[in-house]
Amino acid sequence: MRSFREMRPEWALVAISALESALSASVFPISSMLIALLISLMIEPDAELQPGPMAGANLYSLLLFIVAIVALIGMTAQIAGFEIAGFAITFPYNWILTLIMTGTLPFLVFGAAYETKIELNFVVETQKDGIHSGEGHHYIDARIY
Repeated sequence: MRSFREMRPEWALVAISALESALSASVFPISSMLIALLISLMIEPDAELQPGPMAGANLYSLLLFIVAIVALIGMTAQIAGFEIAGFAITFPYNWILTLIMTGTLPFLVFGAAYETKIELNFVVETQKDGIHSGEGHHYIDARIY
C-alpha cells in the first residue's frame, strides 16, 4: 500500500497506460472476428465476386486496416506510457536501477533489430525454396540480402 501512495504523481500516467492496454487487448478479438467473416465470405458459394468498394471483402479489409492502425497507436502509447511511468517511479528512489535500465536499452534495441533480420531472412529462404520446388510466389525482394 505504501508503494501506491509513493507513486501518487504517476497515477494518471499509469491509469492512461492501463486504458491503452485495454485498447490494445481489444484488437485481437476484433481482428479474429473480421478474419472469420472474411473466411466465411470466401468459402460461401453464392458470394458476389465483384463487391462494391464498401461491401464484402473490401469492407472487411478496410476494417482490418483500421484495426491495425488502432493497434499501432494503442501499443505504442501503452509501452511509452508504462516506460515513462516506470522511469519516473524508479529514478528518485533508486537512480542506480534507472542507470542500469538506461544502459540495457541499446542491447534491447540491437536484439529486436537482429530478431527482425533473422525473420526477414527466413522469409527470403522460404520464398527461394518455394520457387525451387515450383510452388509459391515468384517474387523475391533483392533489397533484403
